Amino acid sequence: ISDILTNSVRRDFTFIHPETLVGQIEQDGKTLRLKNRTNQQTYRVMLMPGGRVISWPALQKIKAFYDAGGKVIATTALPVKSAEFHHDADVQRVVKSMFAAMPDPAKSANPFHVRIEVRGNTIKTYLRGHLLDTTVDGSFLHGAIGFREAVEERSAFANAKVTAPDGTLLFSDDFHGGLDRWMNTINAQAADGQLQIKDNQVIRSGVGADWTDYNFDADIMDEHNTAGLVFRAADDAHFYMWQFNLLTNRFRPHINNNGWSVLKDLAIPETDFSAKPYSVKENAKGGKAYFAPEPTSGTLDAILADAMPVPDVRFEGSPRITSGDGMLSYIHKVRDRKDIYFFANSSNDKVDVFVRLRGRITPRIYDPHTGLNAPAEGVTHLKERGQDVTRIRIKLEKARSVFVVGM
Repeated sequence: ISDILTNSVRRDFTFIHPETLVGQIEQDGKTLRLKNRTNQQTYRVMLMPGGRVISWPALQKIKAFYDAGGKVIATTALPVKSAEFHHDADVQRVVKSMFAAMPDPAKSANPFHVRIEVRGNTIKTYLRGHLLDTTVDGSFLHGAIGFREAVEERSAFANAKVTAPDGTLLFSDDFHGGLDRWMNTINAQAADGQLQIKDNQVIRSGVGADWTDYNFDADIMDEHNTAGLVFRAADDAHFYMWQFNLLTNRFRPHINNNGWSVLKDLAIPETDFSAKPYSVKENAKGGKAYFAPEPTSGTLDAILADAMPVPDVRFEGSPRITSGDGMLSYIHKVRDRKDIYFFANSSNDKVDVFVRLRGRITPRIYDPHTGLNAPAEGVTHLKERGQDVTRIRIKLEKARSVFVVGM
């Protein structure tokens, strides 16, 4: 959820421990106030992490916030047990009173399509059509394709295909037949259009030892396990293996050159931007409780647009990073009655975007790279839903950041 909020929806948030929620958060009508000595924050929306267990005192605080008109969002799974003894029934009663619960839906058949393009020593990886990573490495320049699941790992794949750079089909398997076109098929089976494997060091295509530049496409059908795609495999001990852990959203490119090495470890950004069904229950004071069993970026964006139509920060046009590296994000804090924003571009893209800041402020730019201290560019003051909004232009080169201070 934090990756989606930061990378896709771009809404700033604060992690609050249950003990902090109970002991340091004060309720003021429809808002919550974090009473820190140096940094005081107010919140109008609370997001509960998905899980079956919750602190009973924390849930009581959340319920009081909802009863007063606050907005609460729950994702993935609603709690049914208490972290403390003897309060399971209390948790179930309160959750039932707050949420119009939906049955956990079966995940829609929405495979994770992977495309790996190899050209010389440049390797580009796409996930669901979005560039995920560009790696430059010349360890192997030719070889076949395949899949790998280590000991105690299992996954399922579909629609393996290899094409030349000009689109010529070199190899394909829809896994409706046997595995006679593959090598090292131990603990592997093809059934109903899927290749299901476990505990297999590397299953390789029987052809392709001389392939150099090509595109390798495949669908990962099991999002709850680790999946490994192999390419430029000369033999069982020399190949690239791109590992996708879709449960933890991590991407780890490996090299096996008579021994394993990991090239990098990257977060997988959200790639499903569709809005999935969610429920909402409103009380007499305007409090709303949302439940999103499938919290995609589209779902959370729709919920937050309803819960807080004028956010503290909004990027116009929902800019997306296309280089496959890094992200565009922000942090917003209030110190000494000044709004302090930190905008960071950790990607290889150049960013030029208009940003809307809630409130009427006179913003100044502080560039930590050059020491620049100047009025912000392109400042206009607008009204959105009756609220003051300040519009400014943010320009960032790759791997650059900037502070904006509202006077």
